[in-house]
Amino acid sequence: MSGLPPLRPLHAESLLNRVKLATFEKFTIDTLRQSLAPGQEHCLKVRPDGTMLDGHHRIRVLKDRGEDVNALPREVIQREGTVQNPYGKYLGDQDPMSVLSTTVDRITELIGGMSAAELAEPLAPGKWSIHETIAHLADLEMVTSTRCRWILFEDKPPLLSYNQDPWVDGWRREEEPFGETLARLRVLRNAQLRLFRKCSEADLARVGTHSELGEVSVGFLRSLVAGHDLNHLLQLESVASR
Repeated sequence: MSGLPPLRPLHAESLLNRVKLATFEKFTIDTLRQSLAPGQEHCLKVRPDGTMLDGHHRIRVLKDRGEDVNALPREVIQREGTVQNPYGKYLGDQDPMSVLSTTVDRITELIGGMSAAELAEPLAPGKWSIHETIAHLADLEMVTSTRCRWILFEDKPPLLSYNQDPWVDGWRREEEPFGETLARLRVLRNAQLRLFRKCSEADLARVGTHSELGEVSVGFLRSLVAGHDLNHLLQLESVASR
């Protein structure tokens, strides 16, 4: 891979998420390298000059282990603003607002009649339960709400990434009843929908700098959450149809 420009961080390493670093430190070198390979969902993405747009935490861990990260294959993004929605395959050409405005009602419909034990049962071995999944959706809604408001009301702010698993792990100690978890998601979603409905095209185009993805817009975040909703709805529909 000679001739490749050296990798350059998009942002200061002080912005890296310590919990996320600790998580990746548990992975083997081969696993980390494979996850960064072109074609993977979260591969190493860079600008033509080597500035990284994705993979910061994994690259940091590999560097700390003495790996030659500058020789790693990478996906070169030729233009700014070309960050791909990892849930785009679920959203397709659907209207994000239509998805976002119906998700909570669809969840309520799918779980109707389920017992507390069913809501607490993992969807599959090693996976979250329905209750944990709804808590995760509420977490992401809160994070997205904050990111969108930073972007809309400040000038190109830095946006920290977050590690979803520790958030769910930490939430468990709260022992939040399922009804309150679902109500929390509904309140957060309704607030976010109000914000999106007031956004002009110029508002949707405003950007912040994500610590892994690079520049992301309000419109991108709106589509990302809509696709994320559909991904988890498919999981819940699978369980409800058993």
